[in-house]
Amino acid sequence: GYNIGAIYYLYPGDPAGSDYAYWEFWGKVSADMGFAKVGTGLVYSPDFFGGTGDMIHIPLDVSVPIPLGSDSFGLTFSGQLGYNEYTNAGVTWDGFTDNYLNWNLGLTLTITD
Repeated sequence: GYNIGAIYYLYPGDPAGSDYAYWEFWGKVSADMGFAKVGTGLVYSPDFFGGTGDMIHIPLDVSVPIPLGSDSFGLTFSGQLGYNEYTNAGVTWDGFTDNYLNWNLGLTLTITD
C-alpha cells in the first residue's frame, strides 16, 4: 500500500517565541507478506518542534497478526524502528548527539460484530 499525508502540530497557549508548532509531511509504502505486513517511508518537517530546523525520520514498520481462532476478535503485534536526523548543527536531545534511533512496540485487540 501507499500512504501520503501531512499533519500540523499546534500547541495552544505555548509561550511566545517558543516555535513549538510545526508541520510534518510523509510518504510511506507497505507490503503484506501474508504472515506479516512490513513498511518504510520518509517523514519530513521543514521547521521541527522548538525551531530545531529540518527533521527527517525514516521508519521501518512491521505488524504480525496473532491468530485467536475467533471471527469476533483479532490480535496484532506491531513495532517500529526509526531514525531521526536534524539538519541544524547543535540540535541535541540527549546532550550529545544531533540524531537518534527510536522504537516502539504495540499490541492491538480488534473486536468486530
